[in-house]
Amino acid sequence: MRLQLFDKDFNQIDDRLVSQNTEIYKGVKEVWEGPLKVEVCLFSKTDVDDFKNYLDQLVGNLPIEESRKRKRGRKKLSKTSPDYRKEFGVEFDKAVVAGNPIDWVKEEGFIFTSLDFLKDLGLPFTIPEEIEPDDFKWMVRLTKRAKNPLNNKYDPTILIGIEKLSTGKIKKARYVLVTPDGIDLDMEGDLVSKSLKVPPQVKVKFPHFLTPEERVRLSLEIGELRKDDTKKPSPLYRRWIWAVSKENEGKGITFPKIDTIPNPYA
Repeated sequence: MRLQLFDKDFNQIDDRLVSQNTEIYKGVKEVWEGPLKVEVCLFSKTDVDDFKNYLDQLVGNLPIEESRKRKRGRKKLSKTSPDYRKEFGVEFDKAVVAGNPIDWVKEEGFIFTSLDFLKDLGLPFTIPEEIEPDDFKWMVRLTKRAKNPLNNKYDPTILIGIEKLSTGKIKKARYVLVTPDGIDLDMEGDLVSKSLKVPPQVKVKFPHFLTPEERVRLSLEIGELRKDDTKKPSPLYRRWIWAVSKENEGKGITFPKIDTIPNPYA
């Protein structure tokens, strides 16, 4: 989106090229009563309505504060729509600007995961070369939760990465939205630290000699044993959990029931 402002004599005094979604969602900071020129892309009725609202703010037909309050709501997306991926990108962009992207994507059915886990499931995710996968926490949309977690279904068209960029009272983060075509969105925003609680089993690294099926089963069982203290570990868990623990030394990760299982490395 390009916005050019002119004085009463048509001398250009401002020329900005900005992200259209971000600019329109943030809204206008002050009214402009002089000549102006705006270049936008309007692909849907929603785009048209949002742009009309933005222009009304800009020229003073609509109070700025009231407009911002009206625009805070999140659009409910239809997951069966053929335009879901495009609409998701637009709404995710708005959520980053609003400061609550992780909360919003969770409402859309996204869960934290690991790339190794997705790879073991055989899902066709490809990470662009310019991304360092280990620097990010990853989320994927769970489309169907089965009785057997190994039969869960995931959406292979959208993968979200969150990278912490700094520490302090307000944390900054880099958000990337990866699709089969590459990176569809790459932007920075605030990160509320409590919003980045990644389940411990997602952080676990597994020994290279375990098969993909064994890694998936162990990952799921770690989570199940954390939730249910009365559940008994499976033979697979008893056999390999100390090897998994050794692989994750120094990471501060604890494994349920491990103290009830003989340590072969002792």
